[in-house]
Amino acid sequence: MKVLGPSDAVTISDDVFRQLFLATSGSPVCPNLQRLTWTSLCGWENMQHFFSPRLVTVLFRQRQRHQPPTVDLPLASTISLLPTAHLEELRLDNASPLTPPTKSALSEVVQQLNSCFRHVSTRSSLTDPAWEHLASLPKLESFWVYNTPSTKISSSIPHELTFPALKSMGVVVDDKCQHWLLLFPLFKSSPLRQITVVAGRGIGCGDVPGQVTLAMLGSGLQRSVNDLTITGFDPAHLAFISHLGPFSYLRTLECITRCRGSGQCESPLTDPDIEKLASALPRLVTLCLGHRCEYSPPHTTIKSMMSLSTHCLSLETLYLPCDLSNIAEDVKMESGEPDPRLEIRSLCPLGSLLFQCTVMPPAEDLEASRIAVSALRHLFPRLEPNED
Repeated sequence: MKVLGPSDAVTISDDVFRQLFLATSGSPVCPNLQRLTWTSLCGWENMQHFFSPRLVTVLFRQRQRHQPPTVDLPLASTISLLPTAHLEELRLDNASPLTPPTKSALSEVVQQLNSCFRHVSTRSSLTDPAWEHLASLPKLESFWVYNTPSTKISSSIPHELTFPALKSMGVVVDDKCQHWLLLFPLFKSSPLRQITVVAGRGIGCGDVPGQVTLAMLGSGLQRSVNDLTITGFDPAHLAFISHLGPFSYLRTLECITRCRGSGQCESPLTDPDIEKLASALPRLVTLCLGHRCEYSPPHTTIKSMMSLSTHCLSLETLYLPCDLSNIAEDVKMESGEPDPRLEIRSLCPLGSLLFQCTVMPPAEDLEASRIAVSALRHLFPRLEPNED
């Protein structure tokens, strides 16, 4: 029989599992196991027999949606038994929200994590004591959780010592009451580079993009953050980009909005907004704003693409709804002459433009179609249209 090493992966039938468990008299089946991935189909209670004191990485995968609360009870007890002495990564890839007992067990385990811990990802909120412990971990590099702390983290941890190694954070907004002004000051001394905020399904959260941006500015994060993603919110809140001028180091800006249906998706973005954004964020590599809507055409035109082609000479990927149906007039300056930028091949390296969200000229308008093709070839010489 082969001796299982720390990194071995095995598939075990129920009969073999029972024989192994009986042979080990209840002790861990693989006492030196370091990495464990377990799905709910195998039974959470069986997972406990593979809990090695040397575990470094643990991934829970819940495959069924809308499970009755009683089915989730073994998950709570299993999480509560998780060894944390050497744990560096903990992920709960749950298909449905966790029950209160499981959330409580998770927060208790988080409070037991040692100084070697680095990554946590879960579709769950955490208690304030759990947040406080995460903030104190010296090697924590990333987290992905639901909602923010409900109160101020204890002043017993100076802000210069909170999240000292954090590089990436993600928060899913699953509640109307968020406390961004309490959360972001904790990152003042962090090497934070990536921030992601996502709207939960069916949540009316108000102007979260604006709240997040202003809270980041108040904490001085505009000087360090490279990637900012705020997705799933109302298109009316795209006005938050007017506050992004100080974020000159941004390389990725994504705000894919949620379609609200007929007559309810009016985007506030105009060509002057994109001109201001492009000139303020010249380091952009990826820009995604808005969404494709069949009911409300965008107010941005070829002028927005000209602004990005002129100012963002590192731009590689663009998702921006634009209306090119009136391009023959939109390319003209106040003098009535075509903008000379359309006759010069730009140095912009854009290679991916999602045409699906662009309103092209009518097929029968051959002159407008010719102008559109020529304009795009000059603005983005390396362009490879993405039809997906």
